[in-house]
Amino acid sequence: VQNVIVKIFDNSIIVAYLRPYNLDLNHIKKYIKDKLPKFMVPNYFIPMKEFPKTVNLKIDIKALMDPRENNVNSYLGSILESSTKSNIDYTLLENGGDSLIVTKINSIIKDLSKRLGCKSL
Repeated sequence: VQNVIVKIFDNSIIVAYLRPYNLDLNHIKKYIKDKLPKFMVPNYFIPMKEFPKTVNLKIDIKALMDPRENNVNSYLGSILESSTKSNIDYTLLENGGDSLIVTKINSIIKDLSKRLGCKSL
């Protein structure tokens, strides 16, 4: 892990944003659970290629997404990005996704395949 930003939402949800993107999240989770008390272990681990920056090139903490939000575009982007990487075990449900997100993503992919003229997925 090169960099980590930890952000707390609603005084109870701990999110760890990690760089670089291609990390073994299962290994990191196990290591952290062995080293920290349970109440300090992040609820979500989000690998990122780059942290968002302000116009002054500082890390933009406010721009880090809340993984509980149903932001389909962010999830879809993360999935598509991770599918081009090797050695990434990305699990949507582990990162705050739910069946509604999966349904929306499925709908977006079907619509996109129709627009591109794909006959099957």
